[in-house]
Amino acid sequence: MTASIVVTIAVVAITVLVLALSLLKIALMLRRTLHSLRAVNKSLKAIPSKADPVAPILESLNTDLGDARGLLEDLLRRKQQAGPRQPKPQDPGGSLRAD
Repeated sequence: MTASIVVTIAVVAITVLVLALSLLKIALMLRRTLHSLRAVNKSLKAIPSKADPVAPILESLNTDLGDARGLLEDLLRRKQQAGPRQPKPQDPGGSLRAD
């Protein structure tokens, strides 16, 4: 009986040691994974965001388009106020004169 108790205790001790080593190995793998993920996160933060430079460019384009639209509307209004244009006189040969 005493021998079986000693064997049982030895088996339990070995099992506990194997489990402890397995848990230690898992902890070391998780530590390496965490280190790798931190490195990846740091690298991703170093990459400039593509959204940052686009917003000012779009804002500038919208401003320029608004200015161009205002100029075109002004030109159209002036053209309408000026009335119809007189056709240019033609040369006797039928071709248009060069200005």
